[in-house]
Amino acid sequence: MPRGFRPLPGKLLRTIRSALLRGEVVASISADVGVGADRIWGVRAEMPEADRQTRTLAIRARRRREGLDGADIIKAVEMAVPSSLMRYLPKELKTGEKTLDQQWTAQSVRAAVVNELYLAVVDGHVEIEQIADVVKSFINRGFRSWSEVYNKRSVSLDANLGTNDSRTKHDMLGDDTAVSEIDDIEIGGGS
Repeated sequence: MPRGFRPLPGKLLRTIRSALLRGEVVASISADVGVGADRIWGVRAEMPEADRQTRTLAIRARRRREGLDGADIIKAVEMAVPSSLMRYLPKELKTGEKTLDQQWTAQSVRAAVVNELYLAVVDGHVEIEQIADVVKSFINRGFRSWSEVYNKRSVSLDANLGTNDSRTKHDMLGDDTAVSEIDDIEIGGGS
């Protein structure tokens, strides 16, 4: 039996593309045609942008038929993203003991990862069944973008967060002594 990559036969490729354009789940297509899910994801990746948009619309219609709404998607995303990202902290932030700064960093990056991944699913860039496979790349991207803004070079509370940002770290901190959120906003100068 020959080894290595072999292109899919034309009829099988057309069947897979047709199922993808109908918005079917990749695992179901894989079971129906007897081809591994990785090959089907590869076919999807090679689809022209217009076909990807057609698939996105078909998936949205399928979600509506199945009763899946935004709350179900956010729940799937939140379940896929680990509740604590402390083990994913970049090496330069890890110290012997967990600090409040490290915990704050992990929590804020987790919130950003959940939001970005949710938007990617809603926009059709990531499919629901792909969430578990892509979550680590979203976590890494979240810490990369975090470190560009909050890296160790910007230790001072008065230092600007970014090159084109007038906010400082001090602006991002809340007032722990405030009686209510309203006082926190008024005293801390927040939004």
